[in-house]
Amino acid sequence: MIFDRLQHTLLFWWRNLFPLLIVIVPFAVLSSLAELAFGPLLIVENNQISDVGGLSVVAVMLIQVCAEGALICQLASLQKDGRARNLLDCVLFGGYLLPKLALCIFLTTIPLAGGALMAVALSSGPAGIIGLVFLVIGLLGFIRLSLAPFYVALDSLPIKVALQRSMARTQPEQFPLLTSWLLLMFVILMTAGVFEEGMLAIVGENGVSAMLTTIVQKALGVVATVLLFLTYAVPVRPTQS
Repeated sequence: MIFDRLQHTLLFWWRNLFPLLIVIVPFAVLSSLAELAFGPLLIVENNQISDVGGLSVVAVMLIQVCAEGALICQLASLQKDGRARNLLDCVLFGGYLLPKLALCIFLTTIPLAGGALMAVALSSGPAGIIGLVFLVIGLLGFIRLSLAPFYVALDSLPIKVALQRSMARTQPEQFPLLTSWLLLMFVILMTAGVFEEGMLAIVGENGVSAMLTTIVQKALGVVATVLLFLTYAVPVRPTQS
């Protein structure tokens, strides 16, 4: 079941990579330009985060939420009609849903953020095991709520109803879905890390390498979104008695 899910996800992503890049690349470039204009998201000194670029964080988050709405528009069109929408249609769709989608995505990621913070806080000593438990619970909570943005964007459901619908939809397959998501994220992070190291070795650390790395990271990261979208789009098969 997990293998079939991953195979279907990767096949859909690969077959529709160019239409997805039409949406991904402009927003990735915008995110990079926002960091160049407002400064880095995180300021690291002596291998520790010393400051957070507040304006950059806000700008990049707004861009990413709009990008998520545009990507959902493109995915829905590809799934339903097999045809890609133009960039303007996708951007208008994402911009129209920006406030509602931003709140929905914020609520969706609360369990993940909470679990990660608890894991970091309890990372030292014997309490590390408890921190790991909190992280797993946070990941599971995120997966259970992860379909809500699709219900908000494509079914025009209120946020509360969308969250409830996501909980109900993912309940029968929450652990296979979580396992699939974690496997994809591992592959994505490994591949993106290798590409980043290669770019630094070839081009060096500059704006061009940073922008190319961001584009590749976004192109790879969309695989996880495809996994969740296909879970939303494909109805649960009833069990045969």
